[in-house]
Amino acid sequence: MIGEIMKTKLSLASIIAGGMMVATSGSASAADLGGDCCADLEERVATLEATTARKGNRKVSLKISGWVNKAILIWDDGNDSDAYVVDSTYASTRIRFTGGAKINHEWSAGYRIEIETLVDRTFEVSQTSDDNSGGSRLRIRDSNMFIKSKSLGKLTWGFGSSPTDNLTFSSNVAGFSSITSGAQADFLGNSSFTVNGIRLFLLSGSLQSASFFESSFLTNIVRYDSPTIGGFTISASWGEDDFYDVAIKTTQKFGDFTFKASAGYRVFEGDDLATQTRGLRKEENLLANFGLMHNPTGLFIHGQYSGFDYDATIAANDPDDTYGWHLQGGIKQRWNSLGKTTLWGGYTEINNGYARATTAQIAAGTDTELSKVQLGLIQEIDAAAMHLYITYEHQEFDISNQAAIDDIDMVLMGGVIKF
Repeated sequence: MIGEIMKTKLSLASIIAGGMMVATSGSASAADLGGDCCADLEERVATLEATTARKGNRKVSLKISGWVNKAILIWDDGNDSDAYVVDSTYASTRIRFTGGAKINHEWSAGYRIEIETLVDRTFEVSQTSDDNSGGSRLRIRDSNMFIKSKSLGKLTWGFGSSPTDNLTFSSNVAGFSSITSGAQADFLGNSSFTVNGIRLFLLSGSLQSASFFESSFLTNIVRYDSPTIGGFTISASWGEDDFYDVAIKTTQKFGDFTFKASAGYRVFEGDDLATQTRGLRKEENLLANFGLMHNPTGLFIHGQYSGFDYDATIAANDPDDTYGWHLQGGIKQRWNSLGKTTLWGGYTEINNGYARATTAQIAAGTDTELSKVQLGLIQEIDAAAMHLYITYEHQEFDISNQAAIDDIDMVLMGGVIKF
């Protein structure tokens, strides 16, 4: 046995030695590196390093991710109809750069930069235009850095999202909020489509955010996120020109059920509000969301509430009792080999959401109601990190001092591919 092992070692040594001799003898004919081959190799490596994109440096990592979201929007407002190729405003096409570094066993640091494409957004198309009003362009969504402690939490500063921004994501147990929104239905409620000369988002948005339930807002902030304790996380932020908010989120599992909930409170006040319509000088917003899923069957329910209170230089200009709610239910199951399928339906109602309208468009004291019935289907394709979706929505409007308004029907069908 010992003899066989020695023979094997000798044979391997002979092969390696022979290979080195061949490589040495062939190098002159294959590539003449000159007298100082090592110096030449070092120069070539340096050139490659200078011209090649790397995943960060030796200390700080770099990760590139994002998604592309494209769809076809079909609409009918009772007088006309059409179809557009669009990019969803709610989950717009974007690219994200993130990374970080470990300082020690307790502390780490990192950054986030996210760029969004604004091309034929659902927010900006209308009955008269299938293009962006400002043309195709790019927008910075995030540009911030952070330092994080395992026991103390995370501190972020720079341009980005406050804790109440997209708060409903945290409670959507079906996990499709980042694809298309059941509650906000961005391609309708936030659009430039008009009814009786009034843009729809003037009936379904707040003063500072055109997204009634999501409170979507990006600004320069300082933000703190606590560690997760008992399934709960508390976050707070302060932003330029007297903006501040706080939010609490939780995820709990008991038996076959997963329960998620979140609540938030935010305040806008300061000079920026003075430039807004109606002379409003302060906006307060209370948000609450919940989601419950029965894991074996995939049955789920999701609810949201959002209410606003305003202070104006002229009190009579304040919208009255601005509030809205949304409820959706459905099932998420794997019925085919492609991936899970989600079927859902929902109902939304928004009352007096006209803070952005001028008093000439909608006078204070006017009662407005925007209601929506929604149906949707999402098919996941796991092998391609893709989701295909189709959403139908029927909207009805009621403005107390105006004649009857035609209903609007819309269908959005498209796909999201993540990278």
